[in-house]
Amino acid sequence: MAPGVPWRRRLLTYMAITVAYVCVITMLRLYNLVPLHSGDEKYYIEAGLRYISGATPISINMEHPPLAKYIIGICTGTGITYVCPSLSIAGTVAAIAEVILLITGSVYAWLSVLLAVIADPLFVSLASHNLLDTYMLLFEALAILVYARLLRLGVTKRRLVLLGVCMGAALASKMASLYLLAGIVAHMVLSRSLAGDVRTRARFVGIIVLAATLVYTSAYLVDILRGGLGLLVKHHIEMVEYMGDRHSYTMFVAVNGMLSYMFHIEIWRYIGNITIYITTLDNTTTGISSVEYHFYDKPHPFVKLRPALGNLVLPLTLVLAAAAPMISDRYRRLVSLLHYASMLMLLHGPIWWYLAQPVMTGHMVLAVYPSERRKLKLMVHVAGSIAAWMLYLVLRNYTGTGDLTLTIA
Repeated sequence: MAPGVPWRRRLLTYMAITVAYVCVITMLRLYNLVPLHSGDEKYYIEAGLRYISGATPISINMEHPPLAKYIIGICTGTGITYVCPSLSIAGTVAAIAEVILLITGSVYAWLSVLLAVIADPLFVSLASHNLLDTYMLLFEALAILVYARLLRLGVTKRRLVLLGVCMGAALASKMASLYLLAGIVAHMVLSRSLAGDVRTRARFVGIIVLAATLVYTSAYLVDILRGGLGLLVKHHIEMVEYMGDRHSYTMFVAVNGMLSYMFHIEIWRYIGNITIYITTLDNTTTGISSVEYHFYDKPHPFVKLRPALGNLVLPLTLVLAAAAPMISDRYRRLVSLLHYASMLMLLHGPIWWYLAQPVMTGHMVLAVYPSERRKLKLMVHVAGSIAAWMLYLVLRNYTGTGDLTLTIA
């Protein structure tokens, strides 16, 4: 590990940050200062409470895997509903900071990612919500840490199994983790330094997949106990059908997803105002005699600026990550590969928690990219998160929402 950062000091740092983070998130929720909001968590809380009471995962909120909802249910049932997401994000940041220290050996890079991510408004919002992504990120970060240690210390069966366990837990929290985890597997298959021949690397992947499958399947234990493997298969067929119907993407949605990461903007258009007049007999809702439709205003586009979608210097990561193949460092190539893999999440649109993976890996790219001016890079990295907060607060006072909508005539 890096000189001057002994593990005990790092552990104390992580513990202090975690306690402070829980307190800060609690205050932000109390004073309604959380930058981004989601109404989806109520469904996950309800499902989680039902799950811990014995309900089958297929019976409620079947469109997503159940592990994160079990965690949410346990946290809610024990009265620490909003402590758990703060702990999960704090753990995610600690794991990512350990990865950066392992890769760079730089105290500046370690501090850079630690401070910039913990202060990122998007991560603060995740820490304030019981979303599936909140817990998925923790398992993804742990998987990256285990794999980075495997690269540094060598391959053992124990490390391969542990990597598979983390991957399985991430998938059992949300299927969206498949993008980033596929990046890890791709890096392993292509890394000759792990093993000279392809067969050996394929065997490594086989061990990981087996461990991940066991962990993933165990999350559906109640389904299996109630209806056998047939119910498990049925659940996944219904899950695929639902997600294909509700979450398939179009080019326009995908472009907006990319714009939300690159420039913190979305481009949409109003269809126009529609007023419907229903004429009834005897002032009742029965016996409708006529329906009149009145359309006002022509469709017009608008641009929405959303500064709270993450650190303002994150767009640089697309250029920095592209330069990674020119750097003879397998760790930096790994981070770049993970970043581009996680960017596939943006194809599903600009929903803010969909940005969680690319924002996390984007911070990693900024931290690991080599620079002779390490102090300056640290300041710019952290300043990007602070600037996002400042712009959000200014717009919040001006618009009441923290977003700025500009209509194009």
